[in-house]
Parts: sequence; structure tokens; C-alpha cells
Amino acid sequence: MITVVTATIPSREQLLAECHATVEALGLSHLIEIDVDREGPAAVRNRLVEQVTTEWVLFLDDDDLLYPNYFGTVLPYLPTADVVYTAWDLTGAEDPQPEAWFDPIVLRHHNTIPVTACVRTSMFRKVGGFPEGEDLEDYALWLKLLDVGARFAYIPVIAWHYRRQPGSRTEMVA
Repeated sequence: MITVVTATIPSREQLLAECHATVEALGLSHLIEIDVDREGPAAVRNRLVEQVTTEWVLFLDDDDLLYPNYFGTVLPYLPTADVVYTAWDLTGAEDPQPEAWFDPIVLRHHNTIPVTACVRTSMFRKVGGFPEGEDLEDYALWLKLLDVGARFAYIPVIAWHYRRQPGSRTEMVA
């Protein structure tokens, strides 16, 4: 039903191992690619999604962790949505913090959704995936999905751990 996709870079083996363990504990399939040529996460994620055969893809960064309640939290929302994301707890930074609810108008002005979200695979493919060459490729994807009428569902339940690393791409473009 859900395939987890993780793009990573060399030297993050420990973070990736911790991430993978949380995916494995949930019994989900996990596609991983190490970006040795530094093409960027958009290109790697797009390539990985080409291999996905499930209805849903969950994007998960190598330094983030799914909690045991993740699957059970999102499952009831999958039939009626195209993008499903939950609240998170955060270490390593003050922002981003979860919003109280999904607001498409606010999203058009700034990114309120981290990359860790379930996306209906057919919708992801319909919009052409992550735009490559963007600093905020996840934000660009959310806007493309909004533009084609994707249904977003936000669940205000903490179901994953966002571990911001010093020098992360998110920190550099924020």
C-alpha cells in the first residue's frame, strides 16, 4: 500500500540505518538511493518513484524517524486524499513547527509541509514529480499538486520525528 522513498548522501550511514529501522519496524517497503553524484534529492526521489508499484509513496529523509503509530495514523485518511501528512516533533531547530490545520492559501505563501508526507503515486506522476533544480523541491511539488486539485489531509497527531542536522539543505534555504 505504501512504499517509503529515501534519498541520502554518502557519510550519513548511521542516520540512514536509524531511519531504515523505523520503516522496517512498520513493515513497509523502503527504497533507498545514495546520491554519490550529488544530483540532489529531487532527481534521486524521482528515480526511486519510477520503481514504486504501490498506490502510495511516503517521502522520508534519511535523518527522520517514523513512530510506531505512523501507519495507523495515516491509514484512515488515504481513501479520500491525495497528500496525507501528520504533525511531527522537531530536534535541531526551532522551525518548522506543525500548523494547526491545512490551509491552501497559507501554503501558497510559504511552505508549511515538510517532505515527509504520503502522496498518491498516480498524482505524483501526474504532476511530473519533484521539479529538479529547485532549492525547495518539496514546496514546489506541493504547489504543483494544489494546482491540479490534489486533496490534502493534515492529521494533527505526532507520528514522526524531524531531526534537523547542522548545515542541512533546509537550514541553508530557510
